[in-house]
Amino acid sequence: MRTVTYQQANTTPRSVPVFDAPKWMLGHDGLAASDLEEFEFPDRVIIAGTLKPYYAAHRTTGCYVNNSGTVFAPVPLYDEHAALARIEWVADWIEHPDGVIEAAGMHADASQALAKPLVWGMDFVTQTTHITADYLLPSDGKSGFWQTTRSMIEPVWSWGGMYHPGCPLADIKPRYFSLLPGAVHNHGGQKHADTKIEWVPSINPRQQRLLGACGGEASDEESAAAIFQPMSLLNHIQFGSIPYALPNMTDAVGYQSADVLDYDAHNGRVKLLFLRRKHGNTIA
Repeated sequence: MRTVTYQQANTTPRSVPVFDAPKWMLGHDGLAASDLEEFEFPDRVIIAGTLKPYYAAHRTTGCYVNNSGTVFAPVPLYDEHAALARIEWVADWIEHPDGVIEAAGMHADASQALAKPLVWGMDFVTQTTHITADYLLPSDGKSGFWQTTRSMIEPVWSWGGMYHPGCPLADIKPRYFSLLPGAVHNHGGQKHADTKIEWVPSINPRQQRLLGACGGEASDEESAAAIFQPMSLLNHIQFGSIPYALPNMTDAVGYQSADVLDYDAHNGRVKLLFLRRKHGNTIA
């Protein structure tokens, strides 16, 4: 039986909160079609990896403004280790109780450390420039409106991903916010107030509009992800899939993530089960 080597293809991070879909190559380069019958693809693959967070490091602020004459102080959007810009599942260990596969050309009876870790990640939209929520107060019988949206519809922004060591996988997901006035104080006859961040659990498109990280309109994909229940890391693990391929082959075999077998929340260690979902060999 021919042994199997795992290799991750290069991936490019995207600006929308989506999950990577890397292709993992089975076998060595230059594999001939005549060798395919020597491969044995297991029905189950168990891979363990560790979560690696990348936090937003922008020094951006948000400020609420209105035409009342009150001076509103801006609020920092990101503290250290607050919002996620990206989180990765770095898989470095594969378990195979039947010994039907081996990794990186090394033999093992029950489990195997991968010489080249596999990376599967999720990107989050964060704010890279200072933002302002400018509201025109009602006057003379006219309704107030937001200058940014030119209507009563409240502007909302993506904040990034929520994560802290020890949190459930279902809590690792995008977070959204709006900017509102804080308590007003008088200082020498001048009114001052803070800007406060209001977290938005879900976006109602009739009342709120998601804006992009650069101040313009958010993409349709970003808006749809915010309006409907934001997908968590657990959702992507449970319903995502990883396409596998062989050199010079198409639709050879594939595995789909099926379950979280173990999660050590404090150490960020996640063990996933993948089930084979494609069969057949077709020459590319």
